[in-house]
Amino acid sequence: MTMIEPNPVTRPRWCPRCLNRMRVTRNPYYGVGLAVHQHLSTCPQCGYVEFVRGAPRRVDPAPVATASPPASLGHRLLALAARWFAAQR
Repeated sequence: MTMIEPNPVTRPRWCPRCLNRMRVTRNPYYGVGLAVHQHLSTCPQCGYVEFVRGAPRRVDPAPVATASPPASLGHRLLALAARWFAAQR
């Protein structure tokens, strides 16, 4: 069984006004305009809302560069013909 490490999104939060447990929800405006916080913390009792700082992101490994497939004979002939016509002008 894998244990989820606590982060700002999964950690329990308590309302500073009424001390009720707060709910973490996705920010419906995230990515629109200047909204940079992905989650909001809301109190169902008194309506207090605050932004939740983002959880640390996992760094994915850099993609491995692969060689492009060799050009087919037709592509090479077409490129050669284009260069030849360009040189004739």
